[in-house]
Amino acid sequence: MTSVGHRNFRRGPQPERAVARVLTMRGNAPVRHVARGSVTAFAIYMASVSLTYCAQLLIARIVGVDVYGIYAYVFAWMAVLAYFSALGFDVALLRFLPVYEAEQNWGLLRGVIQYSQRRVALVSTFVVCIGVSITLLRAPSMSRRRWG
Repeated sequence: MTSVGHRNFRRGPQPERAVARVLTMRGNAPVRHVARGSVTAFAIYMASVSLTYCAQLLIARIVGVDVYGIYAYVFAWMAVLAYFSALGFDVALLRFLPVYEAEQNWGLLRGVIQYSQRRVALVSTFVVCIGVSITLLRAPSMSRRRWG
């Protein structure tokens, strides 16, 4: 705590000190390894968020307000459909693969990966076919309304 006049206050969080402390951590090597990996993963995540923001800004400037609205709408639907198409296998594989690897049950490990790939490919293909069908059916009305 620091005292200013008659008031006492705590300094706010200082992330740069926390990161420096993690990177220079002594002691348990696995903990240090995980801590460094976490800091690296967070840095990569923040870089990707920054690049995504800049790309969205650039796209909005280039294509204009109306077209960007359509782009944002379609992109939001793509995100929802991609989440649906994964069928929860992204979470399930995080649960089952380490267990099968620890047990050295390579057959089950290969089987669960192949099963998930096939199911996701099937559902994703179905979603793409529906999306293409909707686009082709609505294309004439969209072009008349936009330019006609």
